[in-house]
Amino acid sequence: MSVPKKKVTKIVIVAFLMLCVGYIYNEDSKLSRFLSSSKDNDKEEGTSSPNLSHVDRIYYINMDHRTDKQDWMESWLEPFSKKYSIPYYRISGKRGDPDHDDCGSRPLGNCMAVNGLIYSNFEIMDNHNTTGITIVLEDDYEIKDYPKLLKSLSMAPDDWDVIRFDLWQGPHGNFPRIDMGDLGNGFQTVSPPEESQHHCGGTHITVWRGDKVDKLHKHWDSHPRLGVDCRLAADNITSYALMTGVGALKRGMGGDIPHFRRLGLGAFDYK
Repeated sequence: MSVPKKKVTKIVIVAFLMLCVGYIYNEDSKLSRFLSSSKDNDKEEGTSSPNLSHVDRIYYINMDHRTDKQDWMESWLEPFSKKYSIPYYRISGKRGDPDHDDCGSRPLGNCMAVNGLIYSNFEIMDNHNTTGITIVLEDDYEIKDYPKLLKSLSMAPDDWDVIRFDLWQGPHGNFPRIDMGDLGNGFQTVSPPEESQHHCGGTHITVWRGDKVDKLHKHWDSHPRLGVDCRLAADNITSYALMTGVGALKRGMGGDIPHFRRLGLGAFDYK
């Protein structure tokens, strides 16, 4: 029994269309997998560039009993926030745990305060929004020139993991310098070139980028514990210090961390 030509033609057309649909679906799946893989690779390699035209938020760390410092921070942050449309949040400062922290030969008071600052930063990283550009302040620093801060960030090398501003001391040693034009100067806080050299300088204003927060967390979560500022003088984290005068420390309020004075070949003298 012969099949009508028209019916044969329809069967051929339907079969051809089904083959086309199958091919398109297969190629679309390949493309989707490729795009998904590209996104994953970008995330793993940290290739995304942050938007440096605006700071997304500010956190400031403040011990509960230091209401004087909280009042002072709020006095300038509130108008600053309104002027530049940047939200800000207070983070309750933490103390270290003398039963579990590895203080070594360091005085207990300094160890507890230094480790508490580490845990305060971890609180932000673990439980708060850190996408985009985040500024973390200690409660004795005021940003006075926000446009200059943004310009300074734009002039920093693109490979940065973390940036600090206006450190209370310069590097003790030959650390790599970076050109900041007429804004001031800057340098990279690599591992000290020589044993007698070092760099700490404080973390009163630190800038985080969202795609590098996990890396910074892992870097700070090391043992034995070391101050968050001194720990940034290392080769496995790309840290820059920009001395461009975007703000100022508030003097005379008293610190909450007992200080060390650096001496000799890596020794510390408590004061």
